[in-house]
Amino acid sequence: MLLDPGQVRCPICADEFPWPNDPTISLYDEKASRYELIDVSAGDQGQGQPPFEGLCLRQSTGRDLTVFWAIVGYRVVSSPRLDLVSWSPPLEYFVPAGSIGSPASSPAAFAVGALCWQSRSLEPYSSQGPTVDGRVKPDIVGHDSVSGSTYGGFSSCPSAFAGTSASSPEVAGAAALVKQAYPKYTADQIKTYLMTAARDLGDPGVDSVYGAGELQMPKPPDLVAPTVTALAGTGRKGHMAKLLSRVSDDSGEVGLLEEVKLHGKVVARFKQVWFSSAARGRTVGVAWKVPPTASGTYQHCVRAVDRAGNKTPPSCARIQVK
Repeated sequence: MLLDPGQVRCPICADEFPWPNDPTISLYDEKASRYELIDVSAGDQGQGQPPFEGLCLRQSTGRDLTVFWAIVGYRVVSSPRLDLVSWSPPLEYFVPAGSIGSPASSPAAFAVGALCWQSRSLEPYSSQGPTVDGRVKPDIVGHDSVSGSTYGGFSSCPSAFAGTSASSPEVAGAAALVKQAYPKYTADQIKTYLMTAARDLGDPGVDSVYGAGELQMPKPPDLVAPTVTALAGTGRKGHMAKLLSRVSDDSGEVGLLEEVKLHGKVVARFKQVWFSSAARGRTVGVAWKVPPTASGTYQHCVRAVDRAGNKTPPSCARIQVK
C-alpha cells in the first residue's frame, strides 16, 4: 500500500473474535533492509471488550511510503473471522467476498450495490456478501456514475455522482413509486416486489454479488378505472334498437356490462362486449331486439370494466319505446 505525503488514512481492524481472543494491529514502513514500525494499536480485550483495533494517521514524512499491516492475535483459542478495512489507497491483496459491513449487513436493511449505468458492470467498490452469519447480501443493485448539477456530468465509470450513495437513492425512489401504486404494501412487500422485478445478473437467482439483480421497474399497474355514460335513445316495438354509451379509458380495452330494465326489473341482459377504448372517449352501441309488445319508457344501464379489473358504477339512461 502506497501512502502519498499529506494523506490521512484511518484503517480499522475489526473481527469476530469471541473473548479471550485479543488481536493487535501494526503499521510498518517497508524498507529495503528492514521494517520500521510506524504505529500500533494494542487495546486489551481481555475483560470482554469488543475485539476491535484501529489507527488513524497522517502521512507527513514528505516522501512516498510503501507500508503494510501486521495483525497479531493473542490468546487465540478458535478460528475466528478477521475483517481488515483500509481506506484508499487500496490494499495490494484483498478479497471482495464478505466485504459488506454494517449497517448494510443487517437483516432489517435493504442493501443496495452499485452498477455502472453505462456498462451494467459491478463497480469495484460495491461491497459483496455473504454476511458474517452466512446470509446473502446485497439485496439488489442500482446504478451510479450519473450526471447531476452537484457532481457534474458523466465521463466514464466511476465519475459524476458515483458509489452506492447514488445507487441507493435510485432504489429508494423506485420503492416510493411502488408505495404510491400499492399504498397498503408493507416494507417487506415493497422489498419483495423490487427483488422479484429485478433483472438477474451473475449466478442464477439471488447471489452475494448482485443480490436479486439490476433494478428495473415493470410496466406500471393500471389503477385508473374507465368512464362510461349511458346515452338516451328511442326504439320501435318489434325492431332492433341501438343502445348507445360514451366510454373512455387511459389505455387498453373496455368491456361493457349492459342491461335493459322496465320498472326496475331486468328484461334483457347482454353478454360482456369488449371495445378498444380511447382516452378522449368514443361512442359505442349494442343492438337490442325490442319485444313486439313493448311500449313506454325503459332504462338502459351500463357498467364498464378494463382489463386490469377496474370497474365503474352503473350509468343509466331512458329508452323511449313506441
